[in-house]
Amino acid sequence: MTKDTLRRPWCAGEIAVTHLTHQRCTVVYTIALARPATREIEASGIRLYLANLDVSLPENGVTDQFIADAFLWLLDVLSSGLRLSGEIGGRGKFRLLVDEVLRAKRTHDVHSCSKLKP
Repeated sequence: MTKDTLRRPWCAGEIAVTHLTHQRCTVVYTIALARPATREIEASGIRLYLANLDVSLPENGVTDQFIADAFLWLLDVLSSGLRLSGEIGGRGKFRLLVDEVLRAKRTHDVHSCSKLKP
């Protein structure tokens, strides 16, 4: 996740569906990720937090409450995620990420949302 990932409505929808369907995920974020305050992502204010108000996620079955719950879940497991350094770019960053995920898998230290999800 980068600086504005959580503000993009379709990213919010994908996070909500992942949470709702109990899919596995590995949280990967950059140092630039702007962590929202809890009050910003409550269901009553989530529309103000999202950047593009033209997108209507509820028409696709993704309610404001689903998004709020998914964001709280995601932010809760963020500490077990993989933080990418801004110093490495391009293929080097991707190679480093793959190496870290494979290392974690071998040592059963998988940086996965699912291990912390009820």
